[in-house]
Amino acid sequence: MFKSEAITERIMAEISPMIKDFMSETISHSKEIQLDSEEIGQEVYRQMETEVESFWSGEMEIKPERTPVRLYITADGTGVRTEEGPKEAKIGSVYETLVAQGALANDIQYIGGFTKVEDFGKKLYVLSAKRGYGKSL
Repeated sequence: MFKSEAITERIMAEISPMIKDFMSETISHSKEIQLDSEEIGQEVYRQMETEVESFWSGEMEIKPERTPVRLYITADGTGVRTEEGPKEAKIGSVYETLVAQGALANDIQYIGGFTKVEDFGKKLYVLSAKRGYGKSL
């Protein structure tokens, strides 16, 4: 065995436990972040569901905080094969620009999921109304 190979083996023997510990902590930390993110996402989803139900039942009126210069609303869907069979994934976005052409979108908000088109439309409408739909140019 060459001297450099012996040195490499010695270094690897010394640092392997440190790498293993680091990777274990990183994986554990990543899982905590994933669980926290899922919990926050579920709470945001519950709040949105409550807001949509309240608006469509007439219990709540939406008053946008400000009037955007230009508000854009997009919606799309695509077929997805799942274990339960084919489904349509829907996604929508609401964003603003300052000028009509050539401007970059800013303050983009998204909604999406596997849902009935009517439910998706209601959610997109509420999101748009909160952003000033009907009040922009």
